[in-house]
Amino acid sequence: MFALALGLLLHRSTMGRRIYAIGANPVAARFSGVAVGRYRFALFVLSGLMAAVAAILLTGRIGSTRPNIALGWELDAITMAILGGVAIEGGRGSIVGTMLAVLLLGLFSFGMGMANVSGIVMSMVVGVLLIVSMILPRLLPRPGVRA
Repeated sequence: MFALALGLLLHRSTMGRRIYAIGANPVAARFSGVAVGRYRFALFVLSGLMAAVAAILLTGRIGSTRPNIALGWELDAITMAILGGVAIEGGRGSIVGTMLAVLLLGLFSFGMGMANVSGIVMSMVVGVLLIVSMILPRLLPRPGVRA
């Protein structure tokens, strides 16, 4: 539900185009008349709100909580974003690609869990996926670009 709403916001509104412009080049966006500071503040607030919603949902699912309940999930989150096509330098990416990467990594982790693969090996596989998803686009030629 949140992914659909944010996808529509990013891809179908002026605000979304401005957010992409800030990600690609904040100085150029500022010279184009975008209030970069305001948008960044709003995005940090939205990020905190989404983290709070995720914490509430996780607490409801497990039935208890502790401060380090999601320790180590940072690698998974970054891998999902990069695997979904989000540029590490900013300015590119889509919600659809990220959600497909979430599904793919979730199925991959579930399959490894069903195969009784240890947690450290799962982390190593996720790390290799992250490295491959960062290096592979640099090695493959982009369509329409001549070297």
